[in-house]
Amino acid sequence: MSSSITRFQEDVTRTILELRKAIKIIINCLPEKVESPHDVYQVLGLDKKLGWRMYKIVNEEDLFFAAQFVPGRHSFGRFIKSCKSKGVAKGYLQNAVRAVEYFYEIIDIHSGDRHSMDMMLMASSRDGRDQAMNTLRKQSYYAQSHLLGLQAETQLDAWFFGPSAETGMLDVAEVKGLFAIRRNRPGVKWVIDTPCFFAGKTHEEQFFTETIESGSHCNLMERVPFLEKYCSDPLPALKAVTSQNCGPVYELGDGPVGNTSLIDTVTGTVSRGIFPVSPDEGETCHEVSVRLYTPVQNLILDLFFHETMVDTMAGNPSAKMLFDYYSHGGALAYRSDRDIVPMNIKPLMIGSGTGCGYTPLVPCYTEMIADVFRSLRWDPDEFVLYRTSVGFPVVPSTLYYVDKLVRN
Repeated sequence: MSSSITRFQEDVTRTILELRKAIKIIINCLPEKVESPHDVYQVLGLDKKLGWRMYKIVNEEDLFFAAQFVPGRHSFGRFIKSCKSKGVAKGYLQNAVRAVEYFYEIIDIHSGDRHSMDMMLMASSRDGRDQAMNTLRKQSYYAQSHLLGLQAETQLDAWFFGPSAETGMLDVAEVKGLFAIRRNRPGVKWVIDTPCFFAGKTHEEQFFTETIESGSHCNLMERVPFLEKYCSDPLPALKAVTSQNCGPVYELGDGPVGNTSLIDTVTGTVSRGIFPVSPDEGETCHEVSVRLYTPVQNLILDLFFHETMVDTMAGNPSAKMLFDYYSHGGALAYRSDRDIVPMNIKPLMIGSGTGCGYTPLVPCYTEMIADVFRSLRWDPDEFVLYRTSVGFPVVPSTLYYVDKLVRN
């Protein structure tokens, strides 16, 4: 694999350098000075897009980024014809035509079509890699929204690690939300939520036992733990069903299509005394993960850590997203690097208190956070918020937040 990648990079580098040299000689031979894209299309009488492309081939430092601007044969022919009319020598024009034909040849050799070639170029580009990933993730979102028949604007997963009545332990609460859920075709059913989570090095399945809103134990197979104030009205029609992979799940049934029937669903659950303040021997990091199944434009993972837990954190967290095509999630230690989605994701320490949590992506979020803290009888000023945000996340996938442990 590495040798084929090397050959691709070598072929592109050699070909674009030759093409760049040939075009630069032609431009220097023009009777009028060319110093900008505007000059190219003004002097040669070309359309703006083609003039801009020719300028970028010559002046873009990143060769792989520059290669995506090479026009098709017909458009390049118009450039050559215009240069010929300006008196550029035939030999210089022939050199440029040969150079661009070499480029078309390496398209046939390495990719077979121009669309695939541009994708490979951007993946090898220093400047274009992130841009390409953002564009392709957005395209994937729209494709999956159509294929799966459902989409949402924002997925929220907020965890609260707070003081417990049980000595040496912490209570753990979770607020999960999907906002502006839209069905794109009739007959679509979709898993929205689950009351289970996974903990420890072995990633054992556990279940939340209380609802945040009522603060009481309940059978989560019989009652969906809505935070009703923050759900759409009427309440989303969720029902508990059994899943082979993850115990009970809450399924959204069939309903109307389109923006006139958008749905917001928010649930809140808590389990008491399940997380140790002092990490177990053998633990090396704090790890929290969230799985993604629904096509969304935005993912927000918010982690509210109590000050007693902050003392065990290095305070320099990292995050990575892994494809779940070959796996059903699990602890990061048991995942393979082959599954990593090439993205630059960085958790940020936002601050303390409820006001710092504001985001326009979640309706009434500051008020929601305040209600959660009141229900749990915790002081929000004793918590620190770390936020990880991802635009157009890939599905299915798992986002992992990791921070090294500090032992006092």
